[in-house]
Amino acid sequence: MLQQVLGVSDDKQRLEWGIRMYVVSRQIERIGDNAVDIGEQMAFLVTGEFHEFTDASHPEIEHPELLERGLSPE
Repeated sequence: MLQQVLGVSDDKQRLEWGIRMYVVSRQIERIGDNAVDIGEQMAFLVTGEFHEFTDASHPEIEHPELLERGLSPE
């Protein structure tokens, strides 16, 4: 994404907007990471067992056996 933003550097207003949106997207990602950490800690408090949450956007990590059979994890 950063390369695309730098590619339009002849338009300074668009460049500034693009850089700001890049920074915002990184901060939103960080908020999501913190939310996952909080969820893991809450699950530990409730169950007494630690389980690292997996990335829901990559079902092949959670259910590799389904993907091997050509099935969707949903």
